Amino acid sequence: MTIADDLSRLAQIINGASSRVEASYTVISLEESIVIVNSSEIIRLLQSIGYKKATNCIEKNEIWLDRQASSWDDPIIYENVESFWSRVNTQNSLPKNYIIGTPLILPTSKNESIEKIHIFFMWKDILSLIADHHNSDCSVLFFTNDDKSYTVELTHFLQYSEINLLSNSSLKYEIIKELLDTIKINDLHKSERKLVIRSAINEVFKANGTFNFFDLLNSTEHVRKKYDELYEIYTKRFSVNKILNELDEKNLEFTSKINEFISSNQTKALTIPGALIAAGGLVKANETTEAILIIAGLWMIKKVNYISIEIFHETFDNLRSRVESAFDKYLKFEENKEIKDNADSIKSSIIGLIDKAKKRMKTVKYLASAMFYGGLIYVGYKQFPAFLEKSAVNLFYFLCNTISKHC
Repeated sequence: MTIADDLSRLAQIINGASSRVEASYTVISLEESIVIVNSSEIIRLLQSIGYKKATNCIEKNEIWLDRQASSWDDPIIYENVESFWSRVNTQNSLPKNYIIGTPLILPTSKNESIEKIHIFFMWKDILSLIADHHNSDCSVLFFTNDDKSYTVELTHFLQYSEINLLSNSSLKYEIIKELLDTIKINDLHKSERKLVIRSAINEVFKANGTFNFFDLLNSTEHVRKKYDELYEIYTKRFSVNKILNELDEKNLEFTSKINEFISSNQTKALTIPGALIAAGGLVKANETTEAILIIAGLWMIKKVNYISIEIFHETFDNLRSRVESAFDKYLKFEENKEIKDNADSIKSSIIGLIDKAKKRMKTVKYLASAMFYGGLIYVGYKQFPAFLEKSAVNLFYFLCNTISKHC
């Protein structure tokens, strides 16, 4: 068992006992029944924690503890809270093992004065984590307000009378303990939490650049409240940034898909120069069979382009539906205009790209049709020139008569 365990057990045995000071001794008065039942265990526990006079320390119903250092392996007993404070206030942390004589206090005892001392040491611990410079005597923090910088030096020294002035010690103790535990969490946001607690201190005291360590301790509740407010803002900002990153990723994803489709469509468009070559062959084709074969080739090129373009149209319609579905959920962020505006802007941009791509595909479709019908007319003219010339003249007169009647 450790000394802490032995002190905890001793505290259970002497719970409710009274104490007084007799010269260099702290005298603990117990009920006779407790002494009778537990005397041997009391002696054992005192020996275990390092008291050299444990064997003869019980007289009648009282435990006599000599506070002189020579009576202890490692002195852990103090006359009162003030003497305890004078011994420990310059240390980096509160000792785990101690006995305070009047009032009778052990580490497991609940006592308002000890809670105040705990508050002191927990704030020192927090400052060691967040200060720009820190040592056992003081902490230095650099703050900026309205483009103006200032330095705060917090000296870690308080009189016992100042410690006693702390109000609502139980509440402060719970608050600062929870805050310290929160800051010590080792996760991805530990740096941000430290920055937030610094900002909270700055916000609470920005109107008072000369605040001291006692002011900080006495404002524990205000600092915690401001910390919660600022951390909520940070959390929302973090969530917003995460969502904005998601939007950027979706923008890149859909834009890449559109570019892939356009690139594929451009590949299909390369068949049109082939159609031009075929059309050139028509000029040299004298035989009807040759002309028919070339026309068939032009028709197949036209058909392939038509089918490809229809597939692309269906694909783009599907992609447009996916874009609307993907971004509509972000447009429901009524409480955050930045997310909503960003999502709406990206959605409009992507849909605009889709619409432009569909229009450009129509151009490819029209070019393929023009090559086919142009070739067909040319073959007809070459094979049946008289018929086509007569048909053209008749069509011209028909149009002229029609226009004359209606004008």
